[in-house]
Amino acid sequence: MESIIQAYSNTPRRKQLKILGGFFLGLIVLVVLLISYLIVSSRIVSVGRDLQNTKNKIDDIEYVNVSLRDKISSATTLAKLESQAKEQGFRPAQPSEVLYVVVPGLEHSYNTPVGYKAESQIAAIETSVNVNIPAYHTTLLDWMKSEMAVFLDVFEGYEQ
Repeated sequence: MESIIQAYSNTPRRKQLKILGGFFLGLIVLVVLLISYLIVSSRIVSVGRDLQNTKNKIDDIEYVNVSLRDKISSATTLAKLESQAKEQGFRPAQPSEVLYVVVPGLEHSYNTPVGYKAESQIAAIETSVNVNIPAYHTTLLDWMKSEMAVFLDVFEGYEQ
């Protein structure tokens, strides 16, 4: 009988231990989940901060590019380039100093530039140089044949 009483008296403790064990197990699982949530959240914040820093760098580089383009466009205005050319001793070419090249098959256009007389331009065209070089009359197929012949000369006399 004593064993039954003892067994009966230990039963509530077992139930209490099971309840406490389940509670602590649930608490440990909850703590692990909260810690993993904090770790993931901190990584997301870190990546977000890095992304924002990268975007700021891109914006800075774009700003520098725009300012450099602005400097280039202001430095290459026609008035500035013309004044720099005059400072270095350049001057507009006279029609007699211009060498016109006759290109076969190209239509002649006698548009008179501002400030020039048409007669001087026509006279300059009459004294132009006719470029008639045979190498410029080679077709693509002829050129490929000659290059292939040069390439195959290397293998001439080679036997397998």
